[in-house]
Amino acid sequence: KAAADAPANEVLTHFASLEGSASNLSAEASATTVIGEVEALAISVSAPSAVMAGEAFNGTVSVANDGNKTAAVNITVTLPEGFSFGGAGEGDGESFSWTETLGPRDVLTESFAAIATSAPGLNYALTAEAAGSESGTSQSASASIDVYERPFVALNASVDAPSYVVAGEVINYSMEVSNQGTGAANDINVSIALPAGTTIEPDGASGWDDCTDTRCFSQISGLAPLAQWSQNLALRVDAGVSAGSQLTLAMSVEESSLVVPVTAFANTQVESLPALSIALVT
Repeated sequence: KAAADAPANEVLTHFASLEGSASNLSAEASATTVIGEVEALAISVSAPSAVMAGEAFNGTVSVANDGNKTAAVNITVTLPEGFSFGGAGEGDGESFSWTETLGPRDVLTESFAAIATSAPGLNYALTAEAAGSESGTSQSASASIDVYERPFVALNASVDAPSYVVAGEVINYSMEVSNQGTGAANDINVSIALPAGTTIEPDGASGWDDCTDTRCFSQISGLAPLAQWSQNLALRVDAGVSAGSQLTLAMSVEESSLVVPVTAFANTQVESLPALSIALVT
C-alpha cells in the first residue's frame, strides 16, 4: 500500500522464501514496515471565466486531505488586483484566509462572493492556497477571469436650424438623436418645446407622435449602438414677432439608464425686412 492510503501506525509484514531443487534446501526471511502519518493536501478553485467590469460573481474553493493524518489547514484566497470581496464573512481586501481541520479523506468546499475590477482586461488570475499548519507543505491552484467593459448608453441630441429669419417665414428644424455607447438604448422619449411666437405648419410635424401648440413628443422604441433617429419640424414665425426677438427651440431626450436628460437647443434671430424705396426720376 502507498503510505497515504494506509491508516497511520499500521504495521505491514513482508515475507520472502527461497527453495532449492535439492531436498531440504530452503530459506525464509521477513521484514516489517510501520506506516507513518502522512498529510497529503489538494486544492482547486473555480470562478466564472468572464464577467463584466464591476460585476459581482461567486467562486468556489475545494480542499481535500488525501493523507491518513488529520491536518490543520490554512486556506487563502487571493483576488486579482482591483477585485474586492463582497458579501458577509469574506473579509475586506484582496486576500482572505481562514483555518480548517480536515481528517483523513475529508473534502471541504466553500463558496465566496467577489466584485470584479472596473478595468477591463484579460487573464486576471484568482489564486487559492492550502498550507498544512504543522508540516508547512502547501498546494495552490488558480482560475483565469476575463473582464469585459459593461455596455453603456451614450445618447447625443442635436438640432439644426437657420440663424436668422424674418417674421412670417418658416423655420425648418432638423433633429437627431444618436447612440454613441456600446449598449442598446430602449424606450427613448424625445420632447420639443416650441418657441413662443411660432405656429406648426400644416403637415410640418407629421412625423411626431403627438403635438400641441407648445410641444411635440415622440417615443423611440430602441437605438442600437451607433444607430441614430432623425425628425423634421416646420414652424412659421408669427407676423407680429418683432425684429430682434430670439426664438429658442429646446429638445430633451430621456432614457431609463440616463441619470439626467440629454438636451439640445437651437436659437434663431428674427430680423426686419430691409427698407426699400423707389425713386422716380423724370
